[in-house]
Amino acid sequence: MKSFDGKTLTSKPEILAEIEGYYGTLSYKNQQPDPEYDDPTAILTRYFTEELPDICLDEIELALEQLKLLKTGNHC
Repeated sequence: MKSFDGKTLTSKPEILAEIEGYYGTLSYKNQQPDPEYDDPTAILTRYFTEELPDICLDEIELALEQLKLLKTGNHC
């Protein structure tokens, strides 16, 4: 796996840190609203991280393995 800056990642801690950093950039607080879709009557539901379930490393590893299988075509 390669990091955002192109460095090859080989260890699990490096890979997991890169994944965590990537998903951190996708968080709600980093998104800016699109003025084209400014609707004052729209209902906004905000989810706080305290309300979301914790994700353990085993779940991340399982998801990565599933992605590998899908990428190789060995999914059944």
